[in-house]
Amino acid sequence: MFVNPVSLHIGAGASERAGDHAGAGADRLSLAGVVGGMFGDFDAAHDFHQVLRAAKDHHTQRLHKHHDNLTGIAATARSIAAAFTEMDRHNAKRLCDVVVDDDSR
Repeated sequence: MFVNPVSLHIGAGASERAGDHAGAGADRLSLAGVVGGMFGDFDAAHDFHQVLRAAKDHHTQRLHKHHDNLTGIAATARSIAAAFTEMDRHNAKRLCDVVVDDDSR
């Protein structure tokens, strides 16, 4: 199996940037005010206000989840890259030890 740690790090960076954008979007959306009565003072306006506030809250939560997922993917990709790099170093050392041991015979 071939693993390219550099590509994993590049992908991790892209995922982390996307997660940061999602987090910033969630923070910005959470600051948006949906003031009561902004659509008028009648039943349909109040109903619309409730629906709009619920949609805003839902999208804010979804963006926070996207942030968590994307930054989690970035961390996992970096961890995998480190693990494969360490495993490759370990295996290379063992191979060198075998070759050196074989040459001494």
